[in-house]
This record gives sequence, structure tokens and C-alpha cells, in this order.
Amino acid sequence: MRALLLAVFALLWVPATGAANTVALLASAEPVDFFLEYHNRRIQDFLQENATLSQASTERNAVLLGDSLTDAWSFNDRVARFLPGRRILNRGISADTVSRERGVYGRLDVSVFDCNPSHVFLLIGVNDLGDLGREGEPGLDVIEEHYRGVVSRITDERPGVDLTLTLLTPVSGPSLALEPLISQFNPRIQAIAAEFNLRVLDLGPFLADGEGHLRGDYTEDGLHFTDPVYAIWGSQIEAILASTEAGLAVPPDLAHWFPHGQARLVQFRRENAALQAVSPEQRHVVLLGSSTMEGWKNQDRTARFLPADHRFLNRGISADRIGVGAFGIRHRLEESVFGCNPSHVVLQNGTNDLLVHAREGSPSVETIAGTYETVVATIQERLPGVPVAIVTVQPLRGRYAIGNEATLAFNERLRAIAARRGCFLIDHHPMLADEEGLLREDLTGDGLHFRDEGYRLMGEEIARFLRERPGQGAPSP
Repeated sequence: MRALLLAVFALLWVPATGAANTVALLASAEPVDFFLEYHNRRIQDFLQENATLSQASTERNAVLLGDSLTDAWSFNDRVARFLPGRRILNRGISADTVSRERGVYGRLDVSVFDCNPSHVFLLIGVNDLGDLGREGEPGLDVIEEHYRGVVSRITDERPGVDLTLTLLTPVSGPSLALEPLISQFNPRIQAIAAEFNLRVLDLGPFLADGEGHLRGDYTEDGLHFTDPVYAIWGSQIEAILASTEAGLAVPPDLAHWFPHGQARLVQFRRENAALQAVSPEQRHVVLLGSSTMEGWKNQDRTARFLPADHRFLNRGISADRIGVGAFGIRHRLEESVFGCNPSHVVLQNGTNDLLVHAREGSPSVETIAGTYETVVATIQERLPGVPVAIVTVQPLRGRYAIGNEATLAFNERLRAIAARRGCFLIDHHPMLADEEGLLREDLTGDGLHFRDEGYRLMGEEIARFLRERPGQGAPSP
């Protein structure tokens, strides 16, 4: 793998003195010597940058710490494009490792401690795994020990710095041999994060194709990223920076998904601004909920299963709740609904709250339902005349089946809310349940989320809602 990195890196960094000179360098230089020279040059850059920072300002900086994946933030003006307005220091060094000899651990002073950091985003380890795969060493235990050493030193010497550990990302093509090692090492990163009570950033779900490999349009060599990945990564970093600046305390069970939720809110705000600028009179059907609703944007489902004569806005956020506590739909109605000129609102939510209830005993079903009705009432008060559809919560199966008893009780309350508030009821729970009351096996792969057939069935009910409740700005029948 180091040879692969050498080839890619040399193409990016060798001075443009002609193809013949570049080829000669690649043929004659030892990889370690080449990268050692570059490593030392980057360290000198960091020293100079730190000196400038100490003289110019006392403002704090977000540090991106890692190897070539981080180093490449410097290319194509990516920091300015994908993290605009942020004080970002790129402290990535191509081909770097976590090792104590020549790696992140040994350069923490110049890379992190001497530049007044507020946040550190760490993505490191793939080159160590490359060495392991090629040479048989260092072993996973040694790499983990070095990784823990980096984390321990940062948390000990800068206890006030917000540290995020980023899981190693998917690979494809020539780098697929790394995939088993990445699969083994990422749980170790998660365990270290739990040990030190740190946030984990998992870019994998955003970058992987249907087989779990790095998407072909996100890479040119199976390892390094193209611009769209830096846009995604930047949105996650921005969400973390914004949330910590706002002083939000995230419940532990939401910590993994919180950056995604914040990134979705940023996306909603941008969509709303674009809609207001381009077509302020257009009306949209808002699909509001958690992962079931967010799943409409996958595999072109909106176009395949929803009426073509309506415009839809997907305002689902995976893992979201109704908003009993400080997080959830109740707290994001401005971005999700009120800022986008809706003609209709379709609300499907409650499963995540009910699963927490089933595991922990609280919040109660009554409390969840009461918050749900508050959401409906708020929408109706702010948007009089906009039809609201309430979708009952689907049955569950497998490891999620613990929530089925609470789901039945909750759906009874949803039916009552729909009748009381004059909402359209999409009662699809009965059509999704098998004879044992579980989510039909043909509709799900994991016991909770729908396959296409589940979306087709829901789409038919949403189409009926739109026909029977035309709403404001809807197409004429």
C-alpha cells in the first residue's frame, strides 16, 4: 500500500519539472526517504504556521489530524469551499501512521498542542494497516496501543479540547485487501472512544455503495477521496463545530447519529434558502420523520412510488425522535416545515422513542403521544389550511420486536389524535403486520426499515391522502 501511496502522492507533490524527471524520481527514490523528506517539510510548515498564529491572534482553531486523506484537504481549495468561515488547520501528512517512531504520536506538539486548538478531528490508521497487510507487522494490538497513546496524550495535555475520533473509511478496487483489517480495527477505535468518552464520526454510511465498498464516484484509486467526499466530511465537521458552540449536550445514545442530524438541518436550511430565491411560490409535500422517512431519498424511491404531479421535500433524519427532550422533530419544525412553503405534511415518527421506552421504561407512551400531538398542533397553528397526515408506526421484528407492545398502545393514541385534530390517518400498521403481529419479513431486511415494497405500500397511502385532501397550491384534479 505504501507503494500505492507513493505513486499517488508523487503525482500530486513532485515539482512540475517534466514527465521524465518525475518518472526518474519514482524509479530511483526509496519510498521511506521520499515520505521522510515530505514529512519533515510539513513539520517545518507547521512550525512556521504556529509562529504566525501565536503572533497574530488568540483565536482557537479546529485541527484536522491524520494522513493523506486529511492532507488532501489542502487541494482544490477544499477547506474554503467545504468549511467556509471556519478557522481550520490542516495537520495531515501523507503516508503518516499512529506509530511512536515517525507518526502522529511523535508530532502532537507541533501539530496540535502549539496551535491553540478548540477541536481535533483525528482520522489515522490506514497506513498502519497497510504495513500489517504487507509485512505482517505491526499487529492490531500494537496499532491499537499506539492509537490509544495518541488519544491519551491529547486528552491528558489538552483536557479542554473537543476530540472526535473518525472511523477508518471504506475502500475499493486496489485497496480492497485492507477491508478485513479495517473491519477489525474500527471496533477498537469505537472502544477507545467509549473508554475516553469521546465522539465517534462514522463517514462509512455516506461513502459506501450497496456492497459496503467506497463508491466509485468518490475515489480514483480505491482509497483517496474526490471532492464530493470532502463536501460530506465537511458537513459533518461543521455540524459538530456548530453543536459544540451552541453548548448542546447530546444524549449518549444519540451521539453516533447527532452529526448526521445536524448536517441534515444544515442541508434543510440551504434547501429552504434556495427555494425562496428561485421559486418562492412553489408548494411542496413535506415528508417528516426519522429513518423511515429519510429512506425515501434512497434508490430513487420518491420518483418510483410517489405521485409525479407533486413536489416532495424529504425532511427525515435517521434516529430522530418526536422531541420529548432537547432533541427531535418538535425542535426542528422551523427548518423542516415552516421554512419551505408546504402544501401538505406527512408525519411518521415515534419508533425511536418507543424503543427507548421499551429498553429503559421512559419516556412513557403517554408522554411520547403528548409531544406528538404538540407537534401536530404547532404545525396546524402555524400553517392553517395545510393538511397533515398522521402515519401509524409500523410493526417491528427481530431485535426491534421489544417495541411492539408499546407500538400498539401508541398507535391507538395516534388514531385518537388524528380524529381529535382533524388529520388524515394513514393507518398502515395492519397491512404491514404478519399473523404474529410482526413486521412482514418480505418488507424488511433488519426488522425495522423498509425494503422497496414497504415504500410502495406507503406511497399508495400518501397518494390517497393527496387526492382526498388537495391542500394549498396542490395540482387540480
